Amino acid sequence: MAFKERARKKRRVGVNRSPALKAAPDAMIKLLELVNLLPPRLRNPWWARTNEPLPEPSRFDHYKRDILDWRSGGESIEARLIRWIGEDVPEEWAINTPALLWRKLRNAISELPLALQAFVLQDQTERFEVDSDIQALLNFELIRKDEQELKDLINEASGRIDEIFVLEKEEQLQFAVTPGGPGLTPDTLVMRARQRLIFVLAVQELVSCIAHPERKLELYFCSIYRRSDAAQSRLYITREGKLAFTDPALFVHLKGVEATRIRECPICRNFFWAGRADKRGCSDKCSKVLRSREWRERYPEKYKHRSYLMAEARAKKPEATKKRK
Repeated sequence: MAFKERARKKRRVGVNRSPALKAAPDAMIKLLELVNLLPPRLRNPWWARTNEPLPEPSRFDHYKRDILDWRSGGESIEARLIRWIGEDVPEEWAINTPALLWRKLRNAISELPLALQAFVLQDQTERFEVDSDIQALLNFELIRKDEQELKDLINEASGRIDEIFVLEKEEQLQFAVTPGGPGLTPDTLVMRARQRLIFVLAVQELVSCIAHPERKLELYFCSIYRRSDAAQSRLYITREGKLAFTDPALFVHLKGVEATRIRECPICRNFFWAGRADKRGCSDKCSKVLRSREWRERYPEKYKHRSYLMAEARAKKPEATKKRK
């Protein structure tokens, strides 16, 4: 028995064992699902995008910078351009109004998947007892809803904003001011939706830098999250009478996570959690494609020679069959 045990251990010497599997946190799975909804060609920074050709100019790229740099009441970029060419500026384009922001926001997100549109537009309460950053966390539950549910949510949210604009224009709106938050105004609704879009773009920018270790220094230069209300912490007093700070909603799902486990699939460009340290593809299918590509690049002569021999064998097979007959 002792001899067999020693022989068994000897056979296992030098065997490469797979590293231990580490399960992904549930919150991290939801975060990666949200980020993967954003098409790779629309990602930030510039090096995180794909160079796939577009059938037509992107409306999202066209309006994204205006939405990110929005200043209510300031002169609109359209007004500056129209004045530069010497034309009269229409009244509705003169300054940055909630109606103009809503027009740009709706055109921009129409290019996104339905789940992202619902994430941006959905507000669960009319009185806004829920803060804007907390609403973003609640909207994570929309990601896995079916297509019809998402369409209904989008139509309801869009119709609600359009209706309030109409009521305000007709001067029939009764402002419902809550003790702890803003009233039900078009400006409030649209700005909250803008903040949720910034939340998505900010998380994607951070995850892209984390997934590429060679780009980790660019985390210090990420700029989109600085525009997000969800990146702010709040001061409060504990039951013991001590001062404390809340974790910013934007970083709740990232706090304490192993950065090396967050990776980007080189095949489909999706972000994924590497349960094993040696995992490089998001799925078995992508891992197989990756191994095949690497094998062909590493052994081109062997691969070509093997393909030639297999083709030659297939060509000779019918002749061998005829000779037997």
